[in-house]
Amino acid sequence: MTVSAPYGELLAQVTRDAPGDHLFHPQEAERSYPNFVNDFCRQLVADPAAAKLSVNRCRVSYICDRLGAGTDLLMLLAASGIKEVESLLRYSVHVEGAPHSKAALRRLLAAPRP
Repeated sequence: MTVSAPYGELLAQVTRDAPGDHLFHPQEAERSYPNFVNDFCRQLVADPAAAKLSVNRCRVSYICDRLGAGTDLLMLLAASGIKEVESLLRYSVHVEGAPHSKAALRRLLAAPRP
């Protein structure tokens, strides 16, 4: 696999400094383990002051980003696995320009689509 600049040199350096045979996880992946992805994210090397990466954090970021981008709510509900539009309120209150009430979310969902 070819890695383009400037990441090729960075990858070479990280590979030289990596302890053991596995670059991103301390041991071989056990993919049958139901929390493998969260475990993998938690153990990634990162700035110690940074928030730890998790599947939940990624999901919340995705939902908030899509709300901010004006994604059709029906599509967002389907993509996120959320059943009721009112459940988006916990995310939309953090997004400027997004509906900030259950009634507003229901109106937006019911609005005619182009």
